[in-house]
Amino acid sequence: MSVLIFKENLIDQAYKMLKKDGILIYSTCTYSLDENEKQVEYMINELGMKLLPINKKEGMSDGFIEGTIRMYPHINRGEGQFIAMLQKTTETAISKEKILKTKFKERTATTCSKVLSRKLKYSCTTLSLINQIIKSMLF
Repeated sequence: MSVLIFKENLIDQAYKMLKKDGILIYSTCTYSLDENEKQVEYMINELGMKLLPINKKEGMSDGFIEGTIRMYPHINRGEGQFIAMLQKTTETAISKEKILKTKFKERTATTCSKVLSRKLKYSCTTLSLINQIIKSMLF
């Protein structure tokens, strides 16, 4: 599973837990269009969310979609940031309990471990430890 599919899965789960008119702040510390603006496009086009304007403060730059924000390290302290604020426009019938099942927790932790193993080439013992840490942090 790629990082983008993993992010989309997390977005889908967060979307289902939001009430109608609930607000989702989507923020990353990457400059990738695929991980930033493309995810915002997914939330708007596929989930029907509404992009809300963010009042820009000093040091904030426009993102590549009107209403999103980018912050760059040559302007602000830090590593850089992307921020979008979206609002859910419809109600979802699914309950939080169904979403937060152990199966999802297990699958998410395993997916994180697999992504790390490909990216960082950790040993199986280290991956098992990382898997346990991720599970404890999820919920």
